[in-house]
Amino acid sequence: MKTNQRWAWTAVIAVGLVFLTVRAQEAAVVKRDRVNLRAQASATSEVITQLKKGETVTVLEEVSARKHKRGEPAKWAKIQLPPNTPVWAYGPYIETTNHTVNIKRLNLRAGPGENFSVIGRLDRGTEVKEIRTEGNWMEIEAPANAYAFVAADMLEKSGIAPAPATTELAANANPGAAPDRPPTRVETVKPEPNTTPVIDTTPAPTPAQPVTTAPQPAPAAPADTPPPKRIVTREGTVVYSRSIQAPTSYALENRESHRIVNFLHSESDDISLKKFAGKKVIVTGEELIDQRWTNTPIIEAESVQVVP
Repeated sequence: MKTNQRWAWTAVIAVGLVFLTVRAQEAAVVKRDRVNLRAQASATSEVITQLKKGETVTVLEEVSARKHKRGEPAKWAKIQLPPNTPVWAYGPYIETTNHTVNIKRLNLRAGPGENFSVIGRLDRGTEVKEIRTEGNWMEIEAPANAYAFVAADMLEKSGIAPAPATTELAANANPGAAPDRPPTRVETVKPEPNTTPVIDTTPAPTPAQPVTTAPQPAPAAPADTPPPKRIVTREGTVVYSRSIQAPTSYALENRESHRIVNFLHSESDDISLKKFAGKKVIVTGEELIDQRWTNTPIIEAESVQVVP
């Protein structure tokens, strides 16, 4: 009896998960003009762009505001960022040759700086389309996984989000029926007149001696293998970068020579380099080279440990 009940509950949960999956993405229409699209589910978050009345968007999910004042939205719709809305990414983490991401995970931001909200992420090897650069930041076309938030009451849901476009069938076509066979054409073949065969008495030419050529070596395939990931551990003092043209705001300084040995950066939400400023630390992370600062590599900090 218990086994049957367990199977019954499993079936109910499975059906519920399928229902949630189907309902995960819905199409919705904007009800008003110039509706603010924000980077976070908050009325105080930065405005990315504005939506027009009648514009169709894809709703990923609805979230409730943690704290909201009177007059502010209680529910927000997390939507797929419209394709004509650009986003920003940290430039040194994008290869200049093929415009691919060269770290494990790259944050997409609402503006050119770490003070702007994260509105998506890209994995290593993802290709981006550059629009322009501003300092160390690159403006790119919005990928499919970029998102933003709009007040839920500003949208009117219109059903399941449309599937990718496919080739349409003709209006009168029957997909279950076989295509009509073309009518059989019968041709009348006229008999050829009898002719006397002509015998060719010309002697066959002597075949030429084949010319032997050495085989050519196959051209070497271009090396597309990316360079191996370089993980390093460095010890020093976290300081502010001295140059306004430096690729990052923070650097690691050798305590004895007071020389900058690495620039520091972190895409992790759990690491704030600001709180380590002036402290002696041990930094572990992937080391990369910025083409503009080849003598001082960047460490994408994965862990920072304060030492006495």
